[in-house]
Amino acid sequence: MGNSTVDLVDWDNDGDTDLLLGGEAGLPTIVMNKGDEGNRIFEPAQRLRFSDGSLLETASMKQGDGSY
Repeated sequence: MGNSTVDLVDWDNDGDTDLLLGGEAGLPTIVMNKGDEGNRIFEPAQRLRFSDGSLLETASMKQGDGSY
C-alpha cells in the first residue's frame, strides 16, 4: 500500500493493541499483536474478509480530482 491510515484497536479482544490499516488502494488490513502491551510483536498484515470469506475491498471516487 502507498498511503495508509492507522487505527489502534483491540481487534481480537485480548487486551493488547492491534493495528487496523486503511490503505489508498481500498484494501483494509489488520496487523495482529501476538505479544502483549509491554512487548508488542506484530504479525504480517492480513487482508480483511467478509463473513463469507471473500476479500473486503472498498473504493470511493471524488469526481474531478481523479482519485479513488
